Amino acid sequence: MDDRRNPYLILGIPFGSSRGEARRAAARRTRELRSRERAAYSIEDVTWALHQVEQVIDHATAVEVFRVPAAPGVLDAPSGHGLFHPPAVPMPRQSPPLTDEEYIEIRHRAIETVSKDVLVALGPYVPCWPPEHDEGSP
Repeated sequence: MDDRRNPYLILGIPFGSSRGEARRAAARRTRELRSRERAAYSIEDVTWALHQVEQVIDHATAVEVFRVPAAPGVLDAPSGHGLFHPPAVPMPRQSPPLTDEEYIEIRHRAIETVSKDVLVALGPYVPCWPPEHDEGSP
């Protein structure tokens, strides 16, 4: 991480949040990070962010932190339609529709490919028939 990190964005809280809100956000973010393999931040980043927010609360003269967001609801996930959540618009078709023969051919190739992959993956674990016999058995 570079020095332009914003502790409020890391914790997902608006500027001016209380110490309790910051601590709850840090605990929530830590739980999220532990359940993910890849994340934008580490637990150390969350600890650093909580410390920075507490420093701003203790010393209200901190100006070096970019104060985002101005509106408390801006961190909420968008619902419905709007500027940042436009409706899906279907694109016009670029190719002619498939014929029945083409569709069947694609289906057979997909089945063949999946079957080969399954056999390669599970082959060692699937018993073959007829079972192998000892040389001395009938």
